[in-house]
Amino acid sequence: MNARNDIAMNEFDGQFPPEAVPMWKDPSLVPEQSVLGALLSGGAEAFDQAAGLITAGSFAHPLHQGIWTAVEALILAGRDIDPVIVLQGLQGKVDDAYADGLPSYLNNLTGSFASVRMVAHHAQIVANLHKLRLVSEAYDKLGDLLRDKAL
Repeated sequence: MNARNDIAMNEFDGQFPPEAVPMWKDPSLVPEQSVLGALLSGGAEAFDQAAGLITAGSFAHPLHQGIWTAVEALILAGRDIDPVIVLQGLQGKVDDAYADGLPSYLNNLTGSFASVRMVAHHAQIVANLHKLRLVSEAYDKLGDLLRDKAL
């Protein structure tokens, strides 16, 4: 690389503020969305692949927990799954902060997965991240106990 290219790249880089490319701060978000998108598109087939690996409690995000629970109830009742049916199942069961954007969020989830065949892999990622969160919580509690002067 010559000095001229270095200058051009520095000028190019300076055109974009650091905030223009946010870092992936939440590793749970994308795999959770992928699993839920596969469920909304693949129904019982996708659910069967994921259900042995994760539960509603495996999801970090409360909205995702609610969507999983709604899908699970519909599947166990023998109903078909799509964003409209799941939306009806979520009525009155999600935080008001999510209610307005929920229809478009559910529709967007259907485009957030690569293939129903990958749902087990993505569910395993969700399960592993859940385990890491549990270890982190235990570590924090242990730290609190170690700092407690009353013990």
